[in-house]
Amino acid sequence: MFLINFSMDFLTLCLTGKILRRAAKLPALALAACFGAVYGVAAVFLRGNPIVGLFIGASVSALMCYTAFGRPLLVATAVFNIVGLLLGGTVTAAYLWLNSLRGAMPGQLAIDSLPARVPFGWTAAISGAFGIAAVVTARAAAKRAVAPEIEIEAEYDGRRISFSALTDSGNLLREPLSGSAVIVTSYATLEPLLPDGLRRLYATGDTSIIAELPPEAMRRVRLIPARGASGSELFIGFVPDRVKAGRVDRADACLAVPAGGLTERSFGGAKGIAPALFG
Repeated sequence: MFLINFSMDFLTLCLTGKILRRAAKLPALALAACFGAVYGVAAVFLRGNPIVGLFIGASVSALMCYTAFGRPLLVATAVFNIVGLLLGGTVTAAYLWLNSLRGAMPGQLAIDSLPARVPFGWTAAISGAFGIAAVVTARAAAKRAVAPEIEIEAEYDGRRISFSALTDSGNLLREPLSGSAVIVTSYATLEPLLPDGLRRLYATGDTSIIAELPPEAMRRVRLIPARGASGSELFIGFVPDRVKAGRVDRADACLAVPAGGLTERSFGGAKGIAPALFG
């Protein structure tokens, strides 16, 4: 029973990570799956108040997701439980269907007895097949979420740059002052557009420089906090005179680089990431 629970929880955690694009190390996944397997075995033999059991189950799910992925927890825990329900139901349904093909369909099966009736070999085979299908589907969905490249053009004080950007539905960044969309790029791409007095700010990410800037340069700078799967991050935005994003001639957008912009970033072969609304 422990091995069955461990394999199911491990696969569910792997699928959750793939769906949410959350990286996790193998030891962390294995430890989290051990927590779930121990709880699953204990829950069979130590029955008590169902409300308390529900609370303990939710706490164990959150602990498993925290062990595997860290924070934030809410979305990861919700996806983990949904995937677990779908995976468990699929394994049981597939096993019963296979039994029916062999003419050995069980008559009356209690829900509590189903996990014990499914041999580990069948569980592993069916779970593996479902897991491969889920991973392929998740990757296909992720690729569809990223539209083809668009061309970005920006002008400021007679300077002009152009670069390619992927339109990504996951780019929901907004500039706090005006609510403008944010196109993320690298310092190397943005540098030719910047006035001399701003280049050190965007290259180093030293925000104390802002207080020394003249008013015209200061009003072009935007500090854009962001929070994602990897934690909190600060982007430094620049507001050009004009931005053309794809077919949008005068886009309501600013260009931004991660604080400490000399750090290399990968944009899937393009030079930046733009919101999907420009695709």
